Amino acid sequence: MTDTRRFADALASYEGLHRTMIDISRRTDEKRKTDLLVQRRRIPDMLAHLRHSAAELARDGFDLARFESQLSELRHILATHQATWSVVKLDDSAGYRQSVDNVIRTVEAFLAWCKAELARIA
Repeated sequence: MTDTRRFADALASYEGLHRTMIDISRRTDEKRKTDLLVQRRRIPDMLAHLRHSAAELARDGFDLARFESQLSELRHILATHQATWSVVKLDDSAGYRQSVDNVIRTVEAFLAWCKAELARIA
């Protein structure tokens, strides 16, 4: 498997997790809390794998410094959201929805940048 394919696969996996979490966050049943917790636990490993895959692409001209900056911002937004809205605190308040929307925007901007950078070096 090529480095480009490995990164694209890691990115697709993270995007799939992101979509799953959006779906869960829109639910109102009590099981959503457990489902979100399970998915939240997958994020660190997925981001670490994505970071490792990106590092392998640096020799091909992938902008690793910009990737690291984008990833750092993403991790900050995720950590702030998860610290503010632990699973036991989840509700359907405007504050929670606003925080979720901020996470969604940040993740989608990160994904878009990664896809554009991958296309640039391909």
